Formats: sequence, structure tokens, C-alpha cells
Amino acid sequence: MEAFEKWFESLAASMTDEKINGAVAAHLTEYDDDGNVTYEPTAEAVEAVRIEHYAALRRGAYGSWQQQLDKQYAGTWESHVAEVKARFGKM
Repeated sequence: MEAFEKWFESLAASMTDEKINGAVAAHLTEYDDDGNVTYEPTAEAVEAVRIEHYAALRRGAYGSWQQQLDKQYAGTWESHVAEVKARFGKM
């Protein structure tokens, strides 16, 4: 599960919510041996995964401690934290 959490962190660091949903949907899609889709997740299934792993999304969106220090120095850290909390609220 740790690799999945790291993957989620990387998504939040570099993608919009729409692209994150697409990546999660692609990850959840199942195929048979011939490459035909046997399961395509609903929007509710994608949202359930996002809710289950919201903490990983938040970690990725905050950035590294070095990036956060840079934001503190620039005076933008507080607004960045507010944006992350609004985007990935606690569930």
C-alpha cells in the first residue's frame, strides 16, 4: 500500500483534480486477457478512493519541507496552506 500512497502524493503535487480523477479511474479500470474493459469505475468509486487516501493527496500538495520554507520566506506559505486545506479537506 505504501507505493500506492506515494503515487497519490505525486499526483497531488503535479496534477489538477480533473487529471487526478482520470489517473485514479485508469488505475481502477479492469481488463480481460484480450484487453477488453471488464470494469470501468464510476465517479462515485473514484471519489471513494480519493476520500480513503485524502491524507496522501494533502501530503503531496503541501510539497517538501524545503518548498514550504521557500514559501514562508516569500510570504506565500499561509495562502498555500489554506489552498491545500480547501482542495483536500479532512474527511
